[in-house]
Amino acid sequence: MDKYAITLDTYNKSARQYQDKFMNLDLYNDGYDGFCFLLEKDNASVLDIACGPGNITRYVLSEHPHYHMMGIDLAPCMIELAAMNNPSASFAVMDCRNISSIDQTFDGIFCGFGMPYLNEEACDRLIGDMYGLLNPRGVIYFSAMEGDPSRSGYETTSFSEENKVFIHYHSAAFLLESLEKHHFTLIDLHRQQYPEANGSFSTDMIFLARKVSIE
Repeated sequence: MDKYAITLDTYNKSARQYQDKFMNLDLYNDGYDGFCFLLEKDNASVLDIACGPGNITRYVLSEHPHYHMMGIDLAPCMIELAAMNNPSASFAVMDCRNISSIDQTFDGIFCGFGMPYLNEEACDRLIGDMYGLLNPRGVIYFSAMEGDPSRSGYETTSFSEENKVFIHYHSAAFLLESLEKHHFTLIDLHRQQYPEANGSFSTDMIFLARKVSIE
């Protein structure tokens, strides 16, 4: 199996363990709140990419119940959990590398935990595809793990130590360049330290950006 298939297999096998560990994690809530503050509609339409068990969707809907939320994830077991956790939202099994096939547009797009599993080329394409799915002045939120791309490789996870995932590290410079290339204006870049099981910390870069209309 290739790295994407191995990572997908881990998430399918460990969906409930992931849910148990991260469903109520509030470490990133300030970023989600900042994203919602930037949306200009009380009934905004929002896409949650790599939604997992619907943890971000559930938090957002708890604060903004009138939002129209759609979530996608490549792992069918995650989508089953997301639908149970968020009966008012819609969900579909979909590879985030294929979002250009979605036939609707959104006021905002989350990609909370997807980019660590994508290489630079796929991340750049995803940012461009998000632009195409946004309504005018639409907003995106995405996070990535900061580090030299040469560090990328297989790692065990805190929720499934017997299974591997392939983690891609990215630089802020690369992602900022991609945002500019695809006509986004940066609103905020925040770094969040995440405590690892071994006592170390990894650094998540959290980006907020708005779509700029092309004249």
